[in-house]
Amino acid sequence: MIPLLWTTSAMWRSLGLALALCLLPYGGAESQGQSSACYKAPEWYIGDQNPMLNSEGKVTVVALLQASCYLCLLQASRLEDLRIKLESQGYFNISYIVVNHQGSPSQLKH
Repeated sequence: MIPLLWTTSAMWRSLGLALALCLLPYGGAESQGQSSACYKAPEWYIGDQNPMLNSEGKVTVVALLQASCYLCLLQASRLEDLRIKLESQGYFNISYIVVNHQGSPSQLKH
């Protein structure tokens, strides 16, 4: 079970911050002696499929949700709003992946 204690507005703020840090070519990390580049995503699979295989060098939003949770379904339904907002701010070619929880209640619903 994936605990989701964030409000929707907190989720958007956190996601916006994460995207901003990854999209800005010169973030504040240089002052700390670190690279401003994002770290490579760990390799992971759904069955025998690697959803991140062709995403290197691109921004990919991955939402790990539980379909038996109302808040999770609400968050998934708002990904389109996020896409529209980011495109209006000049961010294009962002991939979105929603991964459903593997538990029985989630699998039975979606």
